[in-house]
Parts: sequence; C-alpha cells; structure tokens
Amino acid sequence: MKRLPLPALINLHSHPDEAVRRRAYEAELALLASAREPLAAALNGVKGEAITLNRRRGREDALHAALDMARIDRPTLATMLAAMEASFPAFRRYFRAKAQRLGKERLAWWDIWAPTATAARGYSWDETRDFILKQFATFDDELVAMARRAFDARVAIALRMLHWREERFGTDH
Repeated sequence: MKRLPLPALINLHSHPDEAVRRRAYEAELALLASAREPLAAALNGVKGEAITLNRRRGREDALHAALDMARIDRPTLATMLAAMEASFPAFRRYFRAKAQRLGKERLAWWDIWAPTATAARGYSWDETRDFILKQFATFDDELVAMARRAFDARVAIALRMLHWREERFGTDH
C-alpha cells in the first residue's frame, strides 16, 4: 500500500471512485490518530499563548481577538451564525439529494466531496475564465469586476512564480 502525505489524502476527497475516497478517508483518520499527541501539544501551546496574550491585552475572551481581527462586533457575529443555522435545512436537502444521486440512503463522510457527474471534456484556462465572467455578467457588474481582478491576480502570481523558478533552477526544470 502506498503511503501518502495528508494533503495528498485530502486531494482524494473528490476522487470519482468511492473505494479510493473511502481508503483515503480511513488513511487520513489513521494518520491524524498517529500524530494525536504532537498535534494536541502544538494546539495546546498555540492556544495557551493566545489565552495568555488575550488576558494581558485585556480581552474578555478568546473570541474578542477574532472579532477584532475580522472587524465585526458580537451582534454581527450572532446574525451571521443565525443565517448559517437557518441555511442548515437547505444543506441537509442537498446532502439527501446527493446521497440519492449516488444511489445511497445516506452519505458517508468520504462521500461529502464526491463528484456527482463527470465533465464531457476539459476546459482551458481562457475558456473557464470566459465562461465564469459571462455567467457573472448575468448577475452583477461588480461581481464581474471582482472576478476579473481575481483572474488577473492569479495570472500575475503564476508568472512571478514561473520567473522565480526559472531564476532559481533554470529553464530545464
């Protein structure tokens, strides 16, 4: 059996073959269980430091710092959480429909990200971008502008990474 790192196992969450998804899920649980103590120690250290710093900074609780960083207040958070909770029935309907589409009564954990269809063909970057921008244009011009900026930024970042790689490793790699 091939051993995979955690990110590779996570990438298998959406594999079309259920057996692959299930093995990846089980391997992920085993991997996390094998690192339980070091992960717990790291989390305790990080959260312990956060608790100490929050106390010294006069914050009322651990949530206070997160609210400050997000620039929201508690009533806003409560409203957001209420909206999320109100959406749960829609998600439950979606997951029931997905289970039915996969021929199951209920979804297993490894089926949450399972694909429900296959693409008839692949799409180039330009085709994908153009399709998304066209669909967004039917909804909102600001959404199109935001998506265009995101696409442009991704291209700029990719070009910088390519340039860095060529400088560091040459063009043969």
